[in-house]
Amino acid sequence: MRTLFTTSLATILWALSLIPAQAVGLGNQVIQFSEDTIVEFEIRRTQGANRSIVGIMANPNSNPTKIPMFEEVKPFDDFGFAGRSDYLGTVGGGTIRPLEGNGVNIVATRNDSIIVEYRFRANTPYVFYMDVYTPTENRYINTLISTQVDATQFQGSLNDGNGILMGWDDDGEGRVGRTGTVEVEGPDRDFTDVTILVGGTEPCFSETSGRRPSPAVF
Repeated sequence: MRTLFTTSLATILWALSLIPAQAVGLGNQVIQFSEDTIVEFEIRRTQGANRSIVGIMANPNSNPTKIPMFEEVKPFDDFGFAGRSDYLGTVGGGTIRPLEGNGVNIVATRNDSIIVEYRFRANTPYVFYMDVYTPTENRYINTLISTQVDATQFQGSLNDGNGILMGWDDDGEGRVGRTGTVEVEGPDRDFTDVTILVGGTEPCFSETSGRRPSPAVF
């Protein structure tokens, strides 16, 4: 059985009849499933001056492998135009694009959102990550991962059929200083620099605990 954002988030409630109540959380933990499991991710907007790439990282503690899902091809929609900016990046404004491959498949591309899916392999630990780059010089700043509570915030539940909102904070606008080193102005901790809706899971999961941080389940 599959549930998809492309039909309706409300249909997730139907899938939950096969999932124990305690298995619908997602937070700042390592994810690990006992069976191959497909999860969908929807992005609509980004907010902030930096450019970023967001994806999934397999085997974060042993052999980290990045699997990108979404990329900001420019920092925000009106980047490069004179005048005041609200630093908003959208799909329709040309800021956000999906990155297909390495197990990531595009489910839907609309004027206001992009949905991709990824098959999580059984008994493999995963986290989410965000690579951050300066807006003007496009210099690499840092890689943040979802086990960092000051980098990623999770809100919502699959119980209500609305999905889980994963919000990222990129530590503030980056720039290259006079010495050539990258400087960051400091975080605002609003967790709106990149926001992704997570849902549409195929209900195959693992509740096996591991070493800290412990595996999470949907």
